[in-house]
Amino acid sequence: MADMRPDEAKQFHEDDEDPARVFAIFDAAKREGRLRRTERPTHRPDPIALRVLLADLAADLRKLRLRDRIARALHHLADAIGSRPRVH
Repeated sequence: MADMRPDEAKQFHEDDEDPARVFAIFDAAKREGRLRRTERPTHRPDPIALRVLLADLAADLRKLRLRDRIARALHHLADAIGSRPRVH
């Protein structure tokens, strides 16, 4: 119930509870100012932090030089295939 808005919380009660009693407690808390309106959490990541993480990932991948390593491995493979004698 902590992340519910007050209008949603008022409709919430357990099956074994008396709704009239729950509503009375809710209304008393509302009158006394113990309730506050809160927005639902969005649970969305901060886009700036995501951009920074992606930039760091791209920098780390550039350091690994994966494109050069793959190209070198493919050249070695092509050379190995090309240097094998053909069997008829």
